[in-house]
Amino acid sequence: MNQNMKYMLMGLLVSLVIACTCADALEFEGKAVQVSGEQTRDVVWDKNNFGGFCYDLGGNACVGTETLTIKAHTLTGPDDRIIDKNRLTYTISPIGRGYELYRNLGLTVDGHSGYWTEFWMGEQHVAIDRQADELAKVIVEFNSTDTKTLAVGEAWDLGGGFVLEANDTDLEGKTVWLYLYKDGSVLDDEVIDTGSSDLQKRVYTYTTNLGGEEDVPLFSCYISAVFNGTCSDLVQIKYVFLVDDDVTYLWLTGEDYGAMEVTTVSSAYVTLENDDVVVCLNPDTTATIMGNLSFKTTDNTSAIEFYPHIIRDEPPVLSGGGGFVLDDCWIGSAWNLSEDYSIAAKDVSFDGDKARIVLLKSGVLVDEALLTEEPKAPVDSDCRYRYVKDGTEIINATLKAAFCEDDLKMVKLAEAYQCSEIDGSMLINNESHLFKSVNTGDVNRDNSTTPADAVIALNLAVIGRWDPVADVNGDCIVTSLDALMILQMAVDDV
Repeated sequence: MNQNMKYMLMGLLVSLVIACTCADALEFEGKAVQVSGEQTRDVVWDKNNFGGFCYDLGGNACVGTETLTIKAHTLTGPDDRIIDKNRLTYTISPIGRGYELYRNLGLTVDGHSGYWTEFWMGEQHVAIDRQADELAKVIVEFNSTDTKTLAVGEAWDLGGGFVLEANDTDLEGKTVWLYLYKDGSVLDDEVIDTGSSDLQKRVYTYTTNLGGEEDVPLFSCYISAVFNGTCSDLVQIKYVFLVDDDVTYLWLTGEDYGAMEVTTVSSAYVTLENDDVVVCLNPDTTATIMGNLSFKTTDNTSAIEFYPHIIRDEPPVLSGGGGFVLDDCWIGSAWNLSEDYSIAAKDVSFDGDKARIVLLKSGVLVDEALLTEEPKAPVDSDCRYRYVKDGTEIINATLKAAFCEDDLKMVKLAEAYQCSEIDGSMLINNESHLFKSVNTGDVNRDNSTTPADAVIALNLAVIGRWDPVADVNGDCIVTSLDALMILQMAVDDV
């Protein structure tokens, strides 16, 4: 590195949340440069020294292919502060990325395990058919823990004019009829079957012609549960992926974007240069490059001191934080955890193999999930509840049993763990809780606990039959110990 040029780190990967009328936005500042003499080498910013070109698509891995380059012999500090025409370049290229659906469940989107992604002026796009010059903006991409619980008849605004609706479900809680809309008009409808052992049948995909290519996946989702409950009919959706149908074409050389102009186009990359505009780096100013990308110059007059800056929109959160199904359904009372968290069982399905639970913080609903009993769950994630906050798993629990018979409803969560959201310490370690809608011990349902109930419980223990009301200690099996506990309850009531 030339001794007249020195680099100093000024907030690599620094982000500040600022106000935005549509969504939160993030500010990024790149590595700063000081030029006090002739600039003898290229100055390059990429994902390694500019947080604005680094994208976390999961796993805390930095992904990005954008580069911003000032060619050598362009600047001479402290006085020659002009980036002349064709001396500043911005290059983008696509990279392969697996669908979350494929990465987690091994399932495909219309036969595809992944897609080509490209970053353009701070936003993630799909490079249609791997073409660097045909881009469709990604509107929604769920990660492995994102879920959406959709009530039958509810219209879910996905953004970009797209709406998904669960029109109807069957009585057995196996199939759901989905409608996809754009700007109020029906794009597609399809019945998805979750009763098959073939999990690929749970994937709904809508394809269309996009960017001159046929059958491009525009929307995809995975139906993890269809829930016909005693007081609610719901659908749980995971691995949502949606791209905009408004394509950005970069194949026209000479097309202007701010101070930049498309100069080189191929299927592998696109390059823009300041072909007709000079960029001036006067002290204490902001020089726009294109869109929300700019150079910011400090007030240093003894050298040219500057750094790239970009404002990126933060995608809206479509799962969690609101939009929950609100009703008065409750099974027993809530299970109080630590740090003001509590879990409540809201409902069970008529077939008794699924449960709906919600998570509350200081009494406010923050999350909900539909779970399938562990023995009947087709994949492990269907029976396990996970609450992740700011990338850290706070709560984990497993649905061991669900039961529905007349007015009796029961939900058992086990293998429950909770970590502190403050310091990460373990607060709950392998605990369980049984939610019931009727009093424990009243086995014959006569609204009182008597020795007759203990006799019935003992008989159940002998024949190996389970009854949640007789299962006093909540271990999902009726034994002589339960009968003894019921007898003690009957004696205490006398």
